[in-house]
Amino acid sequence: MSYSNGIQMTYTVSASAILSAAGQAGNFAGPAGMTGRLVAIAAVVTTGVTVAAGSVTLRDKAATQTYGSLSVPVLAADAVANGLVIDDSSDTPTDTAFIPADTALELDGDGAATAGAADFHVTIEWS
Repeated sequence: MSYSNGIQMTYTVSASAILSAAGQAGNFAGPAGMTGRLVAIAAVVTTGVTVAAGSVTLRDKAATQTYGSLSVPVLAADAVANGLVIDDSSDTPTDTAFIPADTALELDGDGAATAGAADFHVTIEWS
């Protein structure tokens, strides 16, 4: 498998809550039959994040595998967060956030923030 000619797709979830126990923010999947590699998660805050950091995690719909997460610190509206942490425990030959073909994915919000929302952009390279 080679990602040298992969297709990069960015999935956007608009104005998603990043409060404690916010739950599922969005669902998506890649092109049929292609495996993926998480490249980036970025956020643009739309409603100020208060009290403590919030976070989002990219995982499979069965919640058995985590591919990466992004912590969103206390920020005002229009601020940017882009400190992606990739989970390298995936079953993969490249030891990165390898996403098996035809996997349904979800982006989950969580954290200790009492208020806050953001537009999230998740970039995955498919090959």
